[in-house]
Amino acid sequence: CSLRPTRRPRRHRRGSAPRRHGTKPIATSAPPVDTKLRVLVVENNADLRQLLALTIDAEPDLQCVGVTDRASGAVELAREQQPDVVVMDLLLDEGPSLPTARTLRETLPGTSILVYSGHANPALAEEAQRWGVREYVTKGGDVEDLLAAIRRCERGSATPGR
Repeated sequence: CSLRPTRRPRRHRRGSAPRRHGTKPIATSAPPVDTKLRVLVVENNADLRQLLALTIDAEPDLQCVGVTDRASGAVELAREQQPDVVVMDLLLDEGPSLPTARTLRETLPGTSILVYSGHANPALAEEAQRWGVREYVTKGGDVEDLLAAIRRCERGSATPGR
């Protein structure tokens, strides 16, 4: 029996696997996919509609996939673009948007609806929730509140009335 010094195992960087000479690392996950939240904007004020689209696109995790000023156009555009979240004004030129919110929820059950309204009335927020709206944000607040609400809608942690 011969005594040989024990060889200590090689240490590698934390989180990496040992590599044998002449081998290539094994891919451990699929290539990254586009993880941006797809947002559709329905707003009858042209300036605000454009501003919302630009604000959403400026966020690294959000993408505006379309804008429209009509409730009827919202359903068609949502079918085409398959957004994760629809941001819509409470009152459009055609009238209240809540029936459209219900149609969107029935047509695209995976899409969340967020009402962005100039009316800071808790009763309206409760009514919107009954129509299938996930989040209600008033226009008088900070734009960061709107962006946070969009993100909450997708995560399913919406709190109607904020």
